[in-house]
Amino acid sequence: MENSTNINCEKTIYRNIKSNHWKYSLFNIEIFTYLIKWGEIMGKVIIICGKICSGKSYYAKQLKDELNAVIISPDEATYELINNEQGEFYDIFSKKLNKYLTKKVGEIAKAGANVIFERGLWSSKDRKEIRDYYNENNVESEIHYVCVDDETWKYNIEERNKRVLEGTGGSDFYLDEGLMKKLESKWEEPTEEEYDVIYKVDINKWKDKKLWIDQ
Repeated sequence: MENSTNINCEKTIYRNIKSNHWKYSLFNIEIFTYLIKWGEIMGKVIIICGKICSGKSYYAKQLKDELNAVIISPDEATYELINNEQGEFYDIFSKKLNKYLTKKVGEIAKAGANVIFERGLWSSKDRKEIRDYYNENNVESEIHYVCVDDETWKYNIEERNKRVLEGTGGSDFYLDEGLMKKLESKWEEPTEEEYDVIYKVDINKWKDKKLWIDQ
């Protein structure tokens, strides 16, 4: 059994080290473990909000390198598990998957890693529920809204559908007119109070650099 005096002493030392902003990569693995154990370090959850084909995945990839984070995407999981099959089953599966991933993302952050969670958060209800969930579970989180104008959005959809037809769309599925109407009806524009960061997509920059390829 560890001596309680030694533990308190070590804990104080580790807190002092942390307060001086030393890089964790330079720490002894034992120190890093103690910091996680005592809740001294914790990752952050960045939840990406935005309608379909707005550029959420591209934005997430930008953040990944900046934050040294892992990306968790329900869309990718859906593609791998049920090949994006639509219909009643898809809706049931999607709700269960999002609930499970929301929990796991919080656990990953508590273990010390930054997580970029591509949830979409199409409704005010979704945005409030996920923020409340992470607040209640003491997980630091931010909602980043990827805002896209109508011209850019239509351009993104056209390019997405081209890639799907060419067989290079990855986990994307084809967006026909009927499906688009259904998806549009579910989208609720967020208010300023509902997000922490807004990222506005610039169509000219996207066209010049063909950034839509990485959506």
